[in-house]
Amino acid sequence: MKKTLFTIVMLTLAVLGHGQDTTAAQGFKSFFGQESTEWYGIIGDYDFTNSYVLRSRNDTIIDGLRYKIFDFYTIVTYNGYDEFLDPYLNLFMREDSTVGKLWCRYPEESEEFLIADMSLNVGDTFKIKNIEYSGYSYSYYYVQDVITSGSDLILELKNAINGETIHFIEGIGCDNLFHYTRTSAYSSILCCYHDETMVYHKQGYNECYITWENLDEIANNRISLYPNPCSEWLYCQGEEIAEVFFEDIKGKLAWKHLGAGKIDISSLPRGMYIARISINNSITTSRLIIKL
Repeated sequence: MKKTLFTIVMLTLAVLGHGQDTTAAQGFKSFFGQESTEWYGIIGDYDFTNSYVLRSRNDTIIDGLRYKIFDFYTIVTYNGYDEFLDPYLNLFMREDSTVGKLWCRYPEESEEFLIADMSLNVGDTFKIKNIEYSGYSYSYYYVQDVITSGSDLILELKNAINGETIHFIEGIGCDNLFHYTRTSAYSSILCCYHDETMVYHKQGYNECYITWENLDEIANNRISLYPNPCSEWLYCQGEEIAEVFFEDIKGKLAWKHLGAGKIDISSLPRGMYIARISINNSITTSRLIIKL
């Protein structure tokens, strides 16, 4: 009787112990909200840029797997008002929050591809499938650091070839998520919403998307920045200009110039930049600058 009771107790503890292990390893924060998810971001190339939003609408079943359908909107500004153009691209996305993985798939394709993996450790490698108009290419990253920010986990990955840094953010996804939309290499998430609540806001940006203003038409025509595109020299003219800041597409300060006048930009790498002009100790506007 004692032996039987002992066996029952041990089996019960084993079952309870297994349950506790499962709870302890229950996974990561979901990349999606319960009802809706929205990612706001910016995409750019050497000759254009725009702000975009990926917005979920409903679920669908494909090959026995449940995906969320996302519509891809372009944000433009007409007569001072922001408008969301009709979506021109759909994406399917699914997650497995127990292992912290996020997949993306196009309606016309049978293959999905992994775009975030929170289960990686320092030194692990990750292959990113680069979507191009003519096909695909691949980039290889390795996990450089694992960061705990409050209750959230952030993985910092570095490109093994060009040194580019990206991040996998728990509950948000890859911070260059918009790279997976058959557009261009320059992309960044600025904000993420779950069920109309902001859960992520990229540091350094006041808004969730960027609208480009013509500097020649603002501040009572007191500011002029030319030529655009430019190559070696940029002219900035206007009253009471204190500083001109140049940021890259990810919001990192690339160059700072005091006052107005002729600015030597020959040392800046080719690409897109945002010019922020300080007048009377306030940043009044921004504009895309293209380096030839």
